Amino acid sequence: DGVWINWTQWSTCSASCGGGTTFRQRACAGQSGHGLPCEGQATQHDFCERKQCPSGVGY
Repeated sequence: DGVWINWTQWSTCSASCGGGTTFRQRACAGQSGHGLPCEGQATQHDFCERKQCPSGVGY
């Protein structure tokens, strides 16, 4: 049956201010033949850099 490999590091935030997203992934290993797949999600998403941008500064 499938076994999850450790999560990767969180990705760089998609924005430096004003709210962005980040993600990390993991792979399913050991699934061969008719074994069961890994249960759960292979990717996690989270919010980051929620602070407000200074006036006149873009994302």
